[in-house]
This record gives sequence, C-alpha cells and structure tokens, in this order.
Amino acid sequence: MKVRSAIIWDKVIHGLADLQTCYAPQYEIILFASKGRSILLGSRPKDIIRCQRLSPSKMKHPYQKPVELIVPLLRVSTQVGNTILDPFTGSGTVGVACI
Repeated sequence: MKVRSAIIWDKVIHGLADLQTCYAPQYEIILFASKGRSILLGSRPKDIIRCQRLSPSKMKHPYQKPVELIVPLLRVSTQVGNTILDPFTGSGTVGVACI
C-alpha cells in the first residue's frame, strides 16, 4: 500500500482531550492509501472535509465517525462491486456508509 494523500477532517467542534494541558482537537488526519495506481472517480476531491462530529450523546463508540464523512470518501475511491475492508469496525459506520 502506498499513502497517496493525507486528508484533514475538520470536525467543526472540538473533540475530547485534557482540558488543562492540551489544545482543543478540532481535526483528524485520514490517510488515503492504495495498492497500485488508484484512479479517483468524479471531480478531484479537496483534502479538507468539513463535517461535524457526532455529539457524545449520539455516539455508540468513543471514536465513532459520522456516516456523512465516510460516504464521500467511498464515492470517489471505490467502484460498485469493490471490496471495502474496515479492520477497526467499532460502531460499523463504514458498513452503514457502504449500504
């Protein structure tokens, strides 16, 4: 696998961290990697995605991602019939996004 891009997820509101010793984390880095040369579908996507994180009361898992974040990533990088591997399934967000 070759890392092709680093994508910034702007969570709109900050996440959790030590309130007295850490800056308020408002983003996460998503690594886009492919085996071989993977052609992106549609128009060239931007490397910053702004999508509000889930509120803690709606989370079923501490690191749960919103489906609205995952769907656009899948649309530009996969074709119908491709296999999606989510080795860190957690709350199943990627599976829901695939459906």
